[in-house]
Amino acid sequence: MSSRFPSIVTMVGAVLGATALQPGSAQATPPALERPAAAFHPPPTHRPPPPDDPADTCAVVPEVAPDFQLEDVNPTSPTYGALVDRTQTPGDVTMLYIALASCGHCQADTDRLGELVDAQGTAWSEVSVRVIALDAALESLPELADGHDLPILVDTPDVDIEGRYGADRWYLYILDRSGLPRHLHYEPDFSGEQERLIDQVATLLAEDRP
Repeated sequence: MSSRFPSIVTMVGAVLGATALQPGSAQATPPALERPAAAFHPPPTHRPPPPDDPADTCAVVPEVAPDFQLEDVNPTSPTYGALVDRTQTPGDVTMLYIALASCGHCQADTDRLGELVDAQGTAWSEVSVRVIALDAALESLPELADGHDLPILVDTPDVDIEGRYGADRWYLYILDRSGLPRHLHYEPDFSGEQERLIDQVATLLAEDRP
C-alpha cells in the first residue's frame, strides 16, 4: 500500500499495530449497545495487536497530515452534501476520528464524540471535528450518523485516507494549527477520558496560528 504519509504509516504499523479489514473473517461479539451492532472483523494474525491500554497516546513524527476533500453524508450536519476539507478553517485544530460505518463500537463512540463537541460549545469554535468512515457500507451510515451533527465523511479509493494516514478504525488523530499530528489515540474513551482530550485540545488552541 503506497503512502504519502510514511511516518504515520510506520508509527501506526510498528507502535500501534493497526487492525485491518479481512473480507470473509469470522464475526466477533460486539460490545453491548442500545442499537444492534454490525459485524466486527478480527485483526490479522500477522500483525501485533493494539496496545493493551486503549487510552495510550503515542508520539507521532511531526509531518503535515495530508489534505483531502470528502462528501459529508450526515443529513443532520450543517455541511451535508458538500465536499468537506480536512480542516474547516486554516489554522484550526483538527480532530479526525476513524470509524467503520458497519462497526457498532464506532457508532457508539461517534455519539459520545458528538456529545463532547456539543458540551465544549464555543470553546471549540476553532476545532474542526470529522468522522471518517473507511467502508462504504451505506446501509450502516444512518447508524453512524444517528444522534449528532458531526460531518460523516466516507473514504474513497481516490482519496484513500486509510492508506495515506495509515489509518484503521478506532483511531483518533489530533492535529495542531499547522496540520501536524500531535496526538494519536487508539480506541479513545470519549466519556472516561474527556478531561485528557480537552486538555490536549486546549494546549493546541493556545498556540499561535501559523
